[in-house]
Amino acid sequence: SQCKPSFGTIGLLTTSFLAVIFLSCACGVEVSMAKICGVKEFKAIKLKGEESFIVQPPCLSIRNNENQNKSLEALIKSSKVIFLTMPSKASGSSLKQFTRQCMEQKFSQPNLSLKQQYYVAVDNIISVDKPEKKMEFLTKTFDLPPIIASHIYSDVPFMSLMQHATRSALIIQFHREETDRLRSAIRHVLSKRACVPGQKIDKDTIINATCCILNESVVLNLIKSKFTEIGVGSIPRIFSCRTFQAIKDNEPNMILVQYRQSGEVQKLLAKYHCPGLVNPIKKNEAASGVWIRLQHDEVTVDLEDWLDRKMEHIEWSLQLKREAGCQATTRHMEDDLFSCTEQVLEVSPQLVETWQ
Repeated sequence: SQCKPSFGTIGLLTTSFLAVIFLSCACGVEVSMAKICGVKEFKAIKLKGEESFIVQPPCLSIRNNENQNKSLEALIKSSKVIFLTMPSKASGSSLKQFTRQCMEQKFSQPNLSLKQQYYVAVDNIISVDKPEKKMEFLTKTFDLPPIIASHIYSDVPFMSLMQHATRSALIIQFHREETDRLRSAIRHVLSKRACVPGQKIDKDTIINATCCILNESVVLNLIKSKFTEIGVGSIPRIFSCRTFQAIKDNEPNMILVQYRQSGEVQKLLAKYHCPGLVNPIKKNEAASGVWIRLQHDEVTVDLEDWLDRKMEHIEWSLQLKREAGCQATTRHMEDDLFSCTEQVLEVSPQLVETWQ
């Protein structure tokens, strides 16, 4: 039976032998590094001053590099269709705006209104569970865009994309650690939704030209209810146990990229699809002027100060990860991604096995 590699025990090498690494697999059979239970992408590196070896995750360089067999640039160049996917607050607005401008340049049409209609139909199309929208996308124009950018709101459309993507398609998933993503989502919801004049969500909210003051209880209720970006597209909803199984079942061409590298990815996409777009698009997520009125003494504090004091306790106290599954697998995935120099990781079924 096929064994699964366990990286908890890695055999020691002596300098008198040819470098061969033996891994203890789940079935108790030792296999050489050349196989690693079918994994070819991994590399062995020796720790300085140590006798033991570790297995290095399949990191990619962003641009072509003669020292590496693969790069993100090479994959982008060779792929016929590229899907850019991301949760809320992981450079999605920037990537979607870039994609729209890039595709408008690539498929410029004389009638501006038709062009606008075309791109409205594509917006977040991966997450839209309406067959008629997919049909509209297929029939609205003769040429279809080689780049599609979409927020992912749950694991269902993500798994569907893995199942139906062709061999020549590339999925680039932009990732942001959940607590960091949540903080950004709270900042966005309070400044862009709760503090909009004429749209008060609470009668005690104070909004003027320079600031917005919200009751602490109102803020906590918004977070607990996972209001809009706070809950929609959260990491626990996207990287579920079913998601990791879908990767193993379908083996999509999938790359995981830390969201802060979205500008570098835009440059590569522009190079091969819309050379006229020189500068990456970046949205500012600052939320100045938001204040929180504390519940216990009604003292008003700046939102950033409030987040600094409360953030590490919010997820636990409000039970925001109640629906999360396989969180350990996600954290092992993040360990590999964040260990990469350029924080670009090639995902494979074999790699998923090492996370579980």
